[in-house]
Amino acid sequence: MCAGEVISFDDATVSIDSLTFWEWNFGDGNSDNNQDTYHEYNEVGLYTVSLISGIGSCIDTLVKNQLIQVIEPSAYFETETNCLDPYTFEFQNFSLGADSVLWNFGDGSTSNDINPVHTYLNRGTYDVLLRVKNNLTACIHEYEYELIVSVPEANFTYLINANNSEKDSVICVGSKRSYIDNLS
Repeated sequence: MCAGEVISFDDATVSIDSLTFWEWNFGDGNSDNNQDTYHEYNEVGLYTVSLISGIGSCIDTLVKNQLIQVIEPSAYFETETNCLDPYTFEFQNFSLGADSVLWNFGDGSTSNDINPVHTYLNRGTYDVLLRVKNNLTACIHEYEYELIVSVPEANFTYLINANNSEKDSVICVGSKRSYIDNLS
């Protein structure tokens, strides 16, 4: 199966009484406690699936080793930005098995570069999408990331008189005093 496909898992446990407990383990670190469930694998690999079901403390476990094989490609990327140019991002593609890529930067711009550099014109939140395809398997997988483009602006407020507003705060320049303690 291709990465990103949704699989339906249906409990087929046979019992005279109504079951009250289910624990699915999908082999990728995720689990579910519903009787019937859906799961999406996003990384290439071979996965063992198990189901524990039962009534109260009477349970049974079924393990199906290497049941799910997820084939290439698998899309994933990370971003880096430079503080000196906070609108420009380097996109590092860590996809597996991708023969072709299509980036959508969320601002109307696209690219087919493996590791593109993109400059945004405005601050804001952009949904960046990487779509990869493997020609041999004909599988397509997408990874989406919410990117926030912002520029830090240092600022602060102060309040001297906590009983009044900032406008009522008055700074008094104190007079200098010098004294010597005579310890003798």
